[in-house]
Amino acid sequence: MKSLITNDGSLRRGLLAVGIAMLMVAGASAQWQRGPGGPGGPGGQGGPGGPGGIPFRELNLTVDQHNQIRAIQEKSMEGFQATREQMKEIAEQRRAIVHADAFDAAAARELAAREAALQVEISVARMQTENAIYNVLTPEQKAKLAELEKNRPQGPPMGRRP
Repeated sequence: MKSLITNDGSLRRGLLAVGIAMLMVAGASAQWQRGPGGPGGPGGQGGPGGPGGIPFRELNLTVDQHNQIRAIQEKSMEGFQATREQMKEIAEQRRAIVHADAFDAAAARELAAREAALQVEISVARMQTENAIYNVLTPEQKAKLAELEKNRPQGPPMGRRP
């Protein structure tokens, strides 16, 4: 039986890239399934804020702003349904590649590329949602948010959770 690892380690690097892409997609999927802001609507319960870490509680949103943000979040979740289905298909195809009698490197690379492209789309959609929510804020709330972000301890970039 031939070794799956080549002398130059190219397969190992390819598998590492596939693994990283899988983790990125899984993380994005978990975030979207949970919904921006977590349970309880904008800002979540006891969390640091909503999408992108926006501290809604400290911005004193109006009821109308809460409703607008909730509508943006719901629209975003509806749009994610097709992406979720694509992620399921990729997971099934990944399983088929892993469980095959012989490893097909070309199929694995093609699948990894599709997975990475899907991750890009997820990231763009997330930024679009965060932008729409940001633009619900008044100029005063945006200024307050900028001040809060400036004074926030450094951690993961906006929109990323550990």
